[in-house]
Amino acid sequence: MSRPSIRLYHGTSVSAGKAICLAGFRRPDLPSICEAVANEYDVPLAALQSALDESLGAARADDIAIYFTTGFRRAAGYAGRACELEWMAREAVYVLRHGAQTRATREANAWIKAETAGRRLTAAVVLVDFPRTDLRAAFGNEFVERVDFFQHHEAELVVHVSESEMAMEVRWEAEIPLDWIAGLELPGSTP
Repeated sequence: MSRPSIRLYHGTSVSAGKAICLAGFRRPDLPSICEAVANEYDVPLAALQSALDESLGAARADDIAIYFTTGFRRAAGYAGRACELEWMAREAVYVLRHGAQTRATREANAWIKAETAGRRLTAAVVLVDFPRTDLRAAFGNEFVERVDFFQHHEAELVVHVSESEMAMEVRWEAEIPLDWIAGLELPGSTP
């Protein structure tokens, strides 16, 4: 007997998505990411970590949440970038080189895209079927109703609102059991 669930999406790379499907979600290793990016750009690790802490804020740097979206396309868009923490570490390098006022600008994003263009991993989306009861317990009934609305009207919403308004973001801190993971899809296909 299947349980009533709501499908949410997590954008990542194919290799990370396969690892998630096999072993579940794991928090990226921020210290290792920072060290690798600092070495790649020959910047002092402490300076990169300081710039990253300013960018993320202390709460975000220690964030244990996994982020999902209600829309496949939105997750696929996120999947086209590197790991979010790696992206932010590269943004910290840009800030170190160009000044704090450059954080999260189009120029910074263009620089990061150019820097990572040759290393881009194939994007994928992890499909996760969250039990409705768990979502309701964590976020309330109104949240579940809004998710239902977004998912049932996504095609119509594309015509009437911007891409950024087509999906809701979902921040989940609790463990995600392996049996909730429904599979892996590549952008270009519709689940």
